[in-house]
Amino acid sequence: MPKKLKKKSNKQFQQALQLHQRGNIAAAKEIYLQLQANDPENPEVLHYLGLVEYQTNNLASAIELISQAIKLSANEPNYYSNLAMCYTDQGEYDQAENNYRTALSKDSRLIPALIGLGSLLAKQGKYKEAEQYLSGIVKRQPNHVTANANYALTLQKLGKYKEALGFAKKAAKIDPNNAVSHSNLGNIYLDLGEFTEAQNCFRKALSLDPTYGKAFHNLARSKKFSSDDIDMELVTQSDQYVSSHNLGVDRQISFHFGLGKIYDDLKMWDKAFRHFNQANSLVTASYDARSLQTN
Repeated sequence: MPKKLKKKSNKQFQQALQLHQRGNIAAAKEIYLQLQANDPENPEVLHYLGLVEYQTNNLASAIELISQAIKLSANEPNYYSNLAMCYTDQGEYDQAENNYRTALSKDSRLIPALIGLGSLLAKQGKYKEAEQYLSGIVKRQPNHVTANANYALTLQKLGKYKEALGFAKKAAKIDPNNAVSHSNLGNIYLDLGEFTEAQNCFRKALSLDPTYGKAFHNLARSKKFSSDDIDMELVTQSDQYVSSHNLGVDRQISFHFGLGKIYDDLKMWDKAFRHFNQANSLVTASYDARSLQTN
């Protein structure tokens, strides 16, 4: 069991947790750091500090902090599951898989670990094994958004498009304000050749999150654009977003590839070349950065 906090510290810890849950990461971190200064070997404080670092994209620091928590309290399955999540985002899939499996050896019903492992296996192309994990979760927790969404993606990769469509629709219905769910649903419609439905899903995703580059890229590849296309306003908007907003690398890549394809359709060669060139440069830089992190 994790080391117990002193009564006064426990009150502070609960305050930090409430701030953390409300999304006030900076204020929560300040309290966690105060608690760590007073009690540097408290695993729960280290664990939550690690989650703060994860949420602010400091993956190396997150891994270090959660690993310290595990050294101090080796039987907490959530620690291993969250450490695996960090390794997944860093591209260290073997480490991630080992930690998910350790988490499940300690609690075979831990939903985040089951979903995380299933999704990780799908990332690695192990779709049959991923299907086994995720199918069990959607049976036990039929209204779990992430489980339905990831199961749909896995079924899609296995070529089970109609079955995938049902779970993707369910994910979008459970959380109608989730842009990713609508974009994923659109992708399945594309595979089924239902282009109008697919395009409506991508537009819906972009209305919920105009910075969601993957939805824009999917819309771009769903049809051939013309100068009077009904989505030209989205093209202009997306061009402005990728130029003026501080977007993550993956989103920038998706926007640039989408814009390159559209400007190619419009025979605006210079713009198309510029966007394709920027996309490829970012892909190369991202690959090099990940290689440095994982070697």
